[in-house]
Amino acid sequence: LVALAIAGFVAWALAMDQQSIERAAQLEAEHVARTLVPPGMGDAIHKSQALQALIDRVHADFSRDAFVVDLHKITIADAEHADIGKIFNQDLGDEIARTMADGQPRAFREQSLQYPEPAMQVAVPLYSDPGDPRSPIVGAVVLEYTPIYRALRAAERGEMLAIAVGGLVCILFSTLFGWKVAARLAGRIKALQRGVAAIDAGQSGVQVSACGKDEVASLAGAFNRMAAELDRSHAALREHGEQLEHRVEQRTLELSQANALLAQEARERQLAAQRIEFLAYYDGLTGLPNRTLFARLLEQGISQAKRSGKRLALLFVDLDRFKQINDTLGHDAGDQLLEQVAQRLKACLRESDAVARLGGDEFVVMLTELGEESRAATVAEKVLGAVSRGVTLNAMEFRITASVGISTYPDHGTDESELMKHADIAMYRAKEDGRNLFRFYNAQLNTSSLERLALESSLRRALERNELRLHYQPKVDSKQGAVIGVEALLRWQHPDLGVVPPAKFIPIAEETGLIVPIGEWVLRAACEQHVRWYQAGLPPVSVAVNLSPRQFGDELLLETVESVLTETGMEPARLQLEITESTLMQNPKSAVATLMAFKKIGVRLAIDDFGTGYSSLASLKLFPVDTIKVDRSFIRDLAHDTDDQGIVDAIIAMGRALGLTVVAEGVETREQVEFLGAHQCDQFQGFYFSKPVPASELAELLGRPASASPLVAALC
Repeated sequence: LVALAIAGFVAWALAMDQQSIERAAQLEAEHVARTLVPPGMGDAIHKSQALQALIDRVHADFSRDAFVVDLHKITIADAEHADIGKIFNQDLGDEIARTMADGQPRAFREQSLQYPEPAMQVAVPLYSDPGDPRSPIVGAVVLEYTPIYRALRAAERGEMLAIAVGGLVCILFSTLFGWKVAARLAGRIKALQRGVAAIDAGQSGVQVSACGKDEVASLAGAFNRMAAELDRSHAALREHGEQLEHRVEQRTLELSQANALLAQEARERQLAAQRIEFLAYYDGLTGLPNRTLFARLLEQGISQAKRSGKRLALLFVDLDRFKQINDTLGHDAGDQLLEQVAQRLKACLRESDAVARLGGDEFVVMLTELGEESRAATVAEKVLGAVSRGVTLNAMEFRITASVGISTYPDHGTDESELMKHADIAMYRAKEDGRNLFRFYNAQLNTSSLERLALESSLRRALERNELRLHYQPKVDSKQGAVIGVEALLRWQHPDLGVVPPAKFIPIAEETGLIVPIGEWVLRAACEQHVRWYQAGLPPVSVAVNLSPRQFGDELLLETVESVLTETGMEPARLQLEITESTLMQNPKSAVATLMAFKKIGVRLAIDDFGTGYSSLASLKLFPVDTIKVDRSFIRDLAHDTDDQGIVDAIIAMGRALGLTVVAEGVETREQVEFLGAHQCDQFQGFYFSKPVPASELAELLGRPASASPLVAALC
């Protein structure tokens, strides 16, 4: 390290000397260059003959190359007369131009045919008044300082040689000293090595010399202490051997305790295996058999019925509107309801019967050893009654119903899959017929089920094939007889089946979720048609579009309505959304929030089928609606049914008290018109005025004068 340090110092000293020589040569050259043009000479750049005389004298007296350039680097005066008038471009870094730009002298090396070896040059600025550095720069003086540099190097060469020789002597001395010290340390380390070998051979009492105060002496002392500690350790080992037998006895006791723990773990694993087996065949929530186990039980029941010659019945039980409870109260409340339903179903059966949960809100019951089919109907009624009893969830009482489908062996199937399929079909018929009832399977239901599947499949492609149509039914003002609004009604023109009634395909669309994209199509088509009527100059009317329960619960409904209004350019105030009263009453708080959002964007709102949803006056006041539509069931027998007359009169009075527009649906006779007009109903809608018609026919109705309306004739 000492040798390296000395060598580094010598190299640094030589380098610094080299730099000092070069810098001294530059400074001397700058000084000479600045004195080439004396202060009294004036504007030297325009006195080329005098300037050339100075350059020639410098070259003659000092044998140095010198020249002067103007701001364009054109040579004005030069010791080499042949270069006068030429542009100087041997400064590869453009140092001369930079010097004339900032006034700072710069050194560079010139290499050309004249100077095969680079010549050391220095450029200094030439001011218009050489005695005043604040005057403008008019050019540059360039002077070669290679001879100065060589002279200085020759003067310093002896000193540099002395430094180099001194450095080499120091390196040699430090190397010899280091070798001697290393040899002395190596001898002491070898002594330590011999001591280690003696201990490795099993000798005791081994010690080495530890004289001195350096690291090797400390290491030798540590070795001696280690050797003494090893001797003590051997003695301790002998003592430890005597204690080992006692520890073996303790270990034996610990092993016996470990065996007991292993036995306990084995029992726990056995219980876990039993739990896994239970979950494989039983429902974890209700404790009832699951689909897998019930399939086995049903197969056994079929085999037993085949041997005994008796019937077996299968009841497929599906809870009605269970999803609404889950969505409204949460899954915990839904789980509580399923547990209670499971207990009620078990209470309805005999020990020989079986009940299972297939998943979700679906249960299935097997009734064995049936003599008559009526026994299955009796049990189904019992099940419906048990399920419909009130249930308390989250400190509130609710009632839920079920739909039951029944298939029997051997009448409706001879194996497990056939009986399950037919019971499922019968259950769907029970739902279609109004829920909270049971239905037996028959062959006609299978045909209906196949037809339903075919309709569902076709409905999925109806939008793509442009098979859906909109018809419009007018709403007539009760005082003037003019058409002031229309309701958009969906129609399906099937290529093979013809016109499919909405009652057939709307429930399928609602159940499968297709109602959401179909509803968006209806909304967009109705708005586009309204804009076309407006552009055609027809009287402005409002367009009503119905929202199904599934649409109303869609989180993207508001965004969809806003997007359609923006894209079609329809005024929000001309669009009216109709929601059934029963839909609003499923979750009034959530419904109010949704309706308020629509009111903010300017859309008008109506409650459809009013009078059928059991809403109270208090809840009606909360809904920010503009219109209520009296359900057609109250209008049908209005002429001679006093109960219907009282209901309609009360609805109209309530609507007027709340500042709402009242629309009567299903108006078909002159008597109905007269009663409604006498009781100040605002608007009429029904076949008495017009059936739902295509957009082209409605345009003709809109163009007719109000005096041509049948309402005017009825009121006259």
